[in-house]
Amino acid sequence: MITEAIAGATDVIVILSNAVVQSDDTYVGREFEFALAYGKSIVPVTTPSFVWPAEDASPQWLNSIRQYHAVAVSWDYPDAFAQRLLSFCTAPPAKHSLLDQLAFSERVNDFATPCFINLLCR
Repeated sequence: MITEAIAGATDVIVILSNAVVQSDDTYVGREFEFALAYGKSIVPVTTPSFVWPAEDASPQWLNSIRQYHAVAVSWDYPDAFAQRLLSFCTAPPAKHSLLDQLAFSERVNDFATPCFINLLCR
């Protein structure tokens, strides 16, 4: 199901949190590699508390994602955050408000489950 969503997306937004990095599960890496293999535009988004681990302690997919410009989540300046995020998307924004779509996830500071969001830009 997620692979079909990624295949149909123009841009893939990858939410990076400390939980993602510390997880032993590799599905995030597989999904990132799937998006990469399909030539998708990839936009990493880092949570406010995210810390990039040392390269020698990171999984290969995380080292690969370092080459992309990450956008840091900012709840203090949500409009600026949304504009910066959209500036990295190659497709025009969806008709829905980006802020409305992000509203579900104000818990992003404590993101326990990593996710790929492809609803923002199609």
